Amino acid sequence: MKAVLKAVVKAVVKAVMKTVLKAMVKAVVKAGWTAAALSGKVLHTLNGMRGFFWRRGGEVDR
Repeated sequence: MKAVLKAVVKAVVKAVMKTVLKAMVKAVVKAGWTAAALSGKVLHTLNGMRGFFWRRGGEVDR
């Protein structure tokens, strides 16, 4: 009986770990995409601001 219980617990733990790992990977990927999108937006905004200042003839501190 103990062996059966051990096997069941092992199987459950394995399944839970798999699910948790999958969820973590998904979250990390999602966060990565979000961060990439955000940094892209920020870079785009900064570039736009720089262009705006250049058009105005103002010097931009690098």
